[in-house]
Amino acid sequence: MYVNNKRVYLTATELDVLLTSYAGGNVKSIEVITTPPARYDADVAVVLNINTSKGVSLAYKGSITADYTIGTFAKHQLGTSYFYKNDWLNVYANYNYNPRKDFKEDEAQIGFFSPDGSRNARWFVDFEKVHRQDTHSGNAVIDITRNESSTLDISANYVTNNNQEVSSNSQTVILAQDATTFSGFNTNAALGGNRSQGFLNGGWDYIINTKKTIRLEGN
Repeated sequence: MYVNNKRVYLTATELDVLLTSYAGGNVKSIEVITTPPARYDADVAVVLNINTSKGVSLAYKGSITADYTIGTFAKHQLGTSYFYKNDWLNVYANYNYNPRKDFKEDEAQIGFFSPDGSRNARWFVDFEKVHRQDTHSGNAVIDITRNESSTLDISANYVTNNNQEVSSNSQTVILAQDATTFSGFNTNAALGGNRSQGFLNGGWDYIINTKKTIRLEGN
C-alpha cells in the first residue's frame, strides 16, 4: 500500500478509516500496479498507489498484539509495531516474541511379505517428537525524502532462535508371523542449538524525469 509513492503500513481497517475520512475530491488517481518496477519492494507482487492532490499526514500509530493457543502444549506470541510519517520521513518498526513447544506423534504398522504373498512379520512403530524454540524477531524500515527527486531508504531485519531443542523417541515392536513373543528396539535422539540471522539494506533513488530513475543499493 502506497500513498503518493510512499509506502505506508496500514491494516485493511485502518485504510478504510483513512479513505472514508478523506475528501474524494482530493484523490487524483488510484493505481493498481501488477508488475511493480524496481523502486518498489522486491517482495511485493501487487502495489496499490493512491495519488492525492493534497498531502496526507498519517502521523503516528502503534499497536500491541497477543496470541494464545492451547494444544498438547500451550503456545503464545507477543508483538508490537509502530509507524510514524511526516512530510519527509517514514519510520516503521516491529518486534515479535514467539516461544513455543510443539508435539508430534505418529503411529504406524508395517507388514513384511514373502515372495509367495504370505506375511512373515509385522512392525508396530510409535514415534514422538517435541520441538522447543524461543524466537525473537524484529525489523525496521526508514524512508527519507530529501527533495522531490531524491529519496533514501534503509531496512533492517534480525531473527534469533535461542534454546532450540528437538527430542524424539521411537519405539518399534516386531511380531513375527505365528510368533507368541515380541521383539523390538527403541531409538532416541536429541538436537539443540542457537541460530541468529539478520540483514541491513540501504538504497538511494534519484528521479531524472518521468521515465528515468537512478537507483543505488547495497546490503
